Amino acid sequence: MAFELGLPWRVGDLWRVGEAHGTTKAPPGNLGLPTGGADEQARRTIRVRGHVEKAGKGMGRLPPGLSEPADEQIRVALLTFTVGQWRDLIDRFDQDDTDALLSYLHANEGPLKHRLGYSNFFAIYEYAIRRHLIHSGGRPEMRFVFITDAYEAARLHKIARQHNIGTAPKPPGRRSWDERSRPYYISEEIGGPGRKVSRHTVAQILKRLKQTSPQDFDGSIQDYLTWATDPKAYERVLAARKAGTKPPRRPDPYFSDEN
Repeated sequence: MAFELGLPWRVGDLWRVGEAHGTTKAPPGNLGLPTGGADEQARRTIRVRGHVEKAGKGMGRLPPGLSEPADEQIRVALLTFTVGQWRDLIDRFDQDDTDALLSYLHANEGPLKHRLGYSNFFAIYEYAIRRHLIHSGGRPEMRFVFITDAYEAARLHKIARQHNIGTAPKPPGRRSWDERSRPYYISEEIGGPGRKVSRHTVAQILKRLKQTSPQDFDGSIQDYLTWATDPKAYERVLAARKAGTKPPRRPDPYFSDEN
């Protein structure tokens, strides 16, 4: 219900509504209970769902008095929804929700990789980054930097290299996988109508990506992509932050050694 209503930060509140109206697990089918018991459980579940839905429709994105989701609210949501559900939820996020999720992911990257799984963590992170880019389009320090160029250059280069090493069948067209891994082909692919990306730019992006991995970079994933695309633009971003922005989110105490 939290997913359907677009209320990821209210999972705990909706759960408490369900508990207050008597949610119970359905009895196992192998206990020899009469069919009526299962039917009654189904009717109870429908009633509880109705109460939860009604309560959810009266809720705001956050409880009264909060300007951003607390650690527990984000943590519970991350441990509740699937990667596919997160893609849909993030597509509906405003800038505040996007920034809150990204800052939490960045502050708790290690524990969350363990709890969610490495691939799931980065899939959610990637969706949030893309949403962040949409909201960042009007910021002066980000306006003319297409940091997705670095992401696309890395993706196209990696795919082509893997296919070439794996002796995959020749792709459609006249170009081989080896040719498709080179800057002149990638520059044509990531450029768009009215925007040309030069081979030199792609070559420099690939060089920076090869020199420094995301794990070795002192910053978030979006910082890494900004730097890989345009180091001077990254310096402008850092300067803008020093001028006065929100401080980085602290790690969630839930993941501390003492807890």
